[in-house]
Amino acid sequence: MKLFYVVLDITVLCFSVSSEILSGLKKPRYLILTCSIFFSFTNDRKDKCLIMPLFLGSLFKTRCINCGNVAENHSSPICPALEGKGAPDPDTTDAKIPVEDLPRCVEHGCNGLLRPHVVWFGETLDSDILTQVEKELEICDLCLVVGTSSIVYPAAMFAPQVAARGVPVAEFNTATTPATTQFTFHFQGPCGATLPPALARHETEAI
Repeated sequence: MKLFYVVLDITVLCFSVSSEILSGLKKPRYLILTCSIFFSFTNDRKDKCLIMPLFLGSLFKTRCINCGNVAENHSSPICPALEGKGAPDPDTTDAKIPVEDLPRCVEHGCNGLLRPHVVWFGETLDSDILTQVEKELEICDLCLVVGTSSIVYPAAMFAPQVAARGVPVAEFNTATTPATTQFTFHFQGPCGATLPPALARHETEAI
């Protein structure tokens, strides 16, 4: 199965362009890999779209520091004690919320403290996800790098890794990046202006 990748500021969208799909015998398989922690992820979809948080996790999930349970959580605030708290101003008075009032795990018999299910500075990235990404990169047959600086690792190494296999890589950006010379094509300008024409159906393509 061949895959088509689009890298959108450290977000990778892949979908199958296998011969079975082109002939209408199979539906496309989509894979979205993202570093954003602001996505709300769901894999219960009928369009064969798998959304996987690439590295940083999601603010819409919590993880218990005691039992490790990960759960979806869209509550705002996450607990009554946090209502009206969390102002970004560094001069804001410390809320001094008692530990016993902080969010707690609801797993039976646990009651451990909850934290966002994200990767903070100094923490290790998920090795299983990195391994899965490596497998996907090995079968990618076209890569579009859209709007990323290509300097944030390990995501910055993905497109060059694909290019090293001789796979065409097209970069869409307002300026050149440290990886531009490694790619087959570079489209300079606002991505909203350069990307649509590149993805538009060519006049020689059958409808």
